[in-house]
Formats: sequence, structure tokens, C-alpha cells
Amino acid sequence: MFGDFLRLSLRQLWAHRLRSFLTVLSIMIGAGAIVAMTSLAQSGLDTLTQGIEAIGGTRFVWILPDSPKLGKNKRSNYVGGLTMGDRTAIAQADAAYLDMIVADKRFYSELVDADSGGNLVTTVLATEPQYFGAFKLPIGQGRALTAEDLAFGSRVAVIGSELAQKLFPHQAALGGEVRFRGDRYRVVGVLAPHRNQNVQLGYEWNRVVIIPVTAPAVGAGITEISLTVRQTGQSDRAIRIANAILQQRHHGVDDYQFLDFGGLLKNFFTAFAIMKLVVGLIASVALLIGGVGVMNIMLVAVNERMREIGLRKALGATRAVILRQFLIEAVVLSLFGSVLGVASGLGVAEGASAVISLINDSWVPSISLPAVGIALVASATVGLFFGWYPAKRAAELEPIACLRHE
Repeated sequence: MFGDFLRLSLRQLWAHRLRSFLTVLSIMIGAGAIVAMTSLAQSGLDTLTQGIEAIGGTRFVWILPDSPKLGKNKRSNYVGGLTMGDRTAIAQADAAYLDMIVADKRFYSELVDADSGGNLVTTVLATEPQYFGAFKLPIGQGRALTAEDLAFGSRVAVIGSELAQKLFPHQAALGGEVRFRGDRYRVVGVLAPHRNQNVQLGYEWNRVVIIPVTAPAVGAGITEISLTVRQTGQSDRAIRIANAILQQRHHGVDDYQFLDFGGLLKNFFTAFAIMKLVVGLIASVALLIGGVGVMNIMLVAVNERMREIGLRKALGATRAVILRQFLIEAVVLSLFGSVLGVASGLGVAEGASAVISLINDSWVPSISLPAVGIALVASATVGLFFGWYPAKRAAELEPIACLRHE
């Protein structure tokens, strides 16, 4: 029985191809918008999440300098900023719960290749040996910084792969020297080409110079302290302990701030949920327009097929049979639109991801399967809702009135 209804529905829709296509088009736009926009948003969120997870994810906390707020009136009592002493005090107070803690200082400088005289302005990162493991920086040639480099303030450097090619185009970078701030630094390592650009921390990994934080060119003070707790959910405790220590050491001057990546991810998930709601509202407008189109075409179909309805009723067709026939036609029309919309939405999402990947090779293409399901279900619901009235009207027609209709 259902197969007969379906074949008849397809035949009727094919007989009026143009108006059926125009109705399908509006449904397709709504379904496609849901799938494309949600999939691209999911890709962006997955890309960001992957980058943050690479450095500890929800266990990662960043301590950065900031302008004093609550303690700005006490600024005359303390002039400082973050120091290696702050890093050591936090590490000692919370050692049982910290998986990693590392301090670094960043500054821009003009590098000079001591042999060729070539120069390039780039970021110099003064840090500790554990920075390489904490931020997943693989060594391509040579070695990373060591505890001995840190202890003796050695004039050694690890440089990015792109920087090595620019400063040493015709010779090996290892063993070469770069000069900045009046000091010569021997290159002991070259980073492997770094493709994870999701979280760059403010500079380009492939063009960075990394030296010991105790090196003579660094000077006093540090730019930030990065820490990772051992288990998810311990970030709040680490922040409370670090804040208490810094308040005491900085004499109540809150010239620092905490960036909790766990809270940051929660905010992004919240923003993503809101964006999905907005996309759904926008797409629902197109679906409603499509639903009006479905109702319109079905009312026209009822009017055109009066004699058919009358003849079928005269031969014994019940109201339920006529109702099901027209409802199936409305749902088929909507499902055609949704299937085409899902396909076009997937195509747009894949195409956009391919283009974005050319710019950012760490982009994570994603397809939102829930969005696909929602698009299909919503379209079928639109067909049922807007097809109900025309189907009910057809089912309630009297056979004699239908057969007399011109």
C-alpha cells in the first residue's frame, strides 16, 4: 500500500517538475544552511580544542602580567612584575599537584648571522628546558636546551626551521652563531618544521629563537609562567595557591592575571551552542518559507485533482486513504529538499575546509552529524505540518462535488 502511495506521489511531483523544484529549493536552502554553518563552526571548535589539548588542555593555566586593579593604590609599595622567584615559590607550594611549570620571557630583537652578516627581526624566547616537552616542540637537528645550559646561563640557542634556512642558506645551522643584544649565541639545535599552528602563543614557532632564561641578554623579569596541573579539575586550586603567593610577594599589587584554558574552552563551547541556536533560527526561516511553498503547491494539487479525488472516493477510497496520499506527497517533497540540502551543505563545508586548510594546515575538517539528523527530521516535520491542511481538505471533499468540478 505504501509503495503504491509513494509511486503515485513521485509521478504527480514529476508531472509538475518546475513548481516542485522551486518548492524543493527553499527547503534545500534551509537544510543546507544548518549543515554547512554547524559543520564549519564544529571544525573551528575542534581545531582550537586540538591546539589547546596539545599543551595540556583543560589542565593548562597561564599567568601573565596585567595592570593592577584592586591593588593599584599600592603600586608605590612594589615595582616589579613576574620574576623567576615567583615561579620557584609557586612550584614549591603546589609541587604535589603540578605536572609542569615553566617560566619564559619574550622580546623582539634583530638577529645577526655572525658569519654572513645577514639579519632578521624575530621573536627571542628565553625559557627553561622543560618548555620543549610542555609545548610539544620536536627537535629536528641537534638538541634542546639542557639543565646545564640553564644553570650556567650558557650562550646557546635553538632556532626555528624557517629561521635556520634564512640565516644559514648555504651552510649547516648547527654550530653557527647568531648575535643580538651584543652577545653571540651558538646554535645547538633546530626545531623540526612545526605544523601545529592552532595555538601560537603570540609568535611563529618556525621563526623563533629559544635561549636559556638565565642567559646574559635576558635581564631581569619574565613575561609569563605556564603551568599544567596533574588532573582535570585542579586548575581552580592551583590558581588560588598561585594567587595567594603572588599577592604576598607583590605586596598586594595584583599586576598579573590568570588565563584558565579550561574556562576558556567552556566559554567557547557556550558560544558554539549559542551560535548553533542562531543558525537554527536563521535556517528555520528558510524552512518556514519552504513549508509555505509546500502548503501552496499541495493546495494547488488538490484543486487540480478534484475529479481524481471524487473518482477514487466513488470507488471506495476512504478519507484516511486520501489523507495519507497527500501527506506522503508533502513529506516526499520536503525530504527531497532536505536530502539535496544536506548534500549541498556537506559540499560547502568540505569546500570551505579545503580552502581554509591551504591557509592553516592544522585546520580540522569536521562534519556535524547531529546537524544532518536535525536537518532531515526538521524537513520531514515541515512536510507533515504544512501538508496536513491540504491533505485534510482533500480527504473531506464530497465525491459528487468533486466529480462536478470543472
